Amino acid sequence: MKYMVYIFLVNGDDQNLNTKEGAKMGQIEVGKTYVVSPFLKKSLTAHESFKDADGREVIVTKLYRNGEFIITIHTEEEADALDENITERADPDSLEQWHTDDFSDWTLTGAYDGQGIHFEYDGTKYDGSKGVDYYEFLHDRGFKDAGEEWMCLGGLEVYKDCEVDEDVVIEYGERLTQSGLSYV
Repeated sequence: MKYMVYIFLVNGDDQNLNTKEGAKMGQIEVGKTYVVSPFLKKSLTAHESFKDADGREVIVTKLYRNGEFIITIHTEEEADALDENITERADPDSLEQWHTDDFSDWTLTGAYDGQGIHFEYDGTKYDGSKGVDYYEFLHDRGFKDAGEEWMCLGGLEVYKDCEVDEDVVIEYGERLTQSGLSYV
């Protein structure tokens, strides 16, 4: 069994930043655009859904080292969903997940360094080690694309007031995540 260990370095008076009481709540504003990426490495997953004519569904899960999203906030609910994950980001044991499905206007600018792939079909588990092209495998069996969702576990790094041009980040603005916390 493999274990992943995260070490958090805390500077001076910032020792309570990994709790909601120590974090700044309400930083996210409706109508603004933010650049978001996972706080912890290897915590970003893509979940692609495929369905066949009989309604059976297969979900392919891919793990990435990191990635980046551009999100425009349109409602208070979306603002709260993003704000909550800024404050939870310092807890690698948290089971809180950030989902792109919580937002109506998001774009993936990139995900890199795929770490693994997994899906199950008719009781058989497949992963990247079996050399199966999942897209071709599922399409050959009558499955069609039915959507994609991205998730991140362990919190987010969030930047506001970024210069963005057609889904490309030109310049980063102010970092909203708390200073003084990092991982090695």
